[in-house]
Amino acid sequence: MKTSRSRLQNDGIPFALPDGMTAVCLDRSRRGGAKHGIFLIESSVRKWVIKHYDHKRAQPQRLLSNLENYLGGRSGTSPQHRFCTEKKALKIWRENGFDVFREPDEPPPIGIDAPHLVFEYVPGQTLKQVFLDHKIPKADKLGLFKRFIPEWGRRHFLACKNKDRYLIQEHPTFQHVYMSAEDQRFIFYDFEIVYTHRHRLADLIGREIAGYIRSLPLEELDDYLRILIREYPHPEFLNYPFEYFFRHPNLLLRLLYALDRQTSRNRRPRSKYNIAIRIHDRLRKTTTSQESHL
Repeated sequence: MKTSRSRLQNDGIPFALPDGMTAVCLDRSRRGGAKHGIFLIESSVRKWVIKHYDHKRAQPQRLLSNLENYLGGRSGTSPQHRFCTEKKALKIWRENGFDVFREPDEPPPIGIDAPHLVFEYVPGQTLKQVFLDHKIPKADKLGLFKRFIPEWGRRHFLACKNKDRYLIQEHPTFQHVYMSAEDQRFIFYDFEIVYTHRHRLADLIGREIAGYIRSLPLEELDDYLRILIREYPHPEFLNYPFEYFFRHPNLLLRLLYALDRQTSRNRRPRSKYNIAIRIHDRLRKTTTSQESHL
């Protein structure tokens, strides 16, 4: 057997590869040493994807990030902590029947001395790419959104039922939902950080709903909201974004959010606050319309 040897290849691959295998960097954090990233590994017969964990920031920024996460009630930011958090989240999502990238029984024979995960290689694209693609008919995109909603609602319900914060994405966006080109299955990813028990599940669900909706095309948002309100299986959860950002039971947080809304970036139509308002207004109009027909 030929031994692995370290080498730089295509943007500095930070691990050893045996002869006959190649690696390409798909995504990388440029801060903190530029070793944290996603890499496509290919042999003559197979492909894998490796997520390599490393520091994302320089030392002073790491201390600040850890303090921010502690004060914000989120899990740690060290490579080992993020690796363990993601490993546990993947297990929980699989056990509850939600699709994530599969880990192969036979990983590639490479040498890595840092925390890492090996995943299947799946051709496809993110749902955000699909929704923003003007070449795809709007009816097709709305159909995908309608297909996405039931499992979304089921996951929120299970998170509440089991009091499991690992089932809620800390960085919610359709950028973190991948669609397989072969069978159009929805595959979820990016579970490095989770919120702790300092946060109510209702608040986390509200954040996630607002985060996903704000990553949809803004010019077509009314069409997506119409489907959301009609198809989402737990209508009471759709009130959570507005309640979280505008009626939070913690008065200090409510004040901080009120101040945050005054910044220029949060006055933009796509801000989480304005998205929460649009969901709330659409719910209210739908309820009023239904009551007028009784």
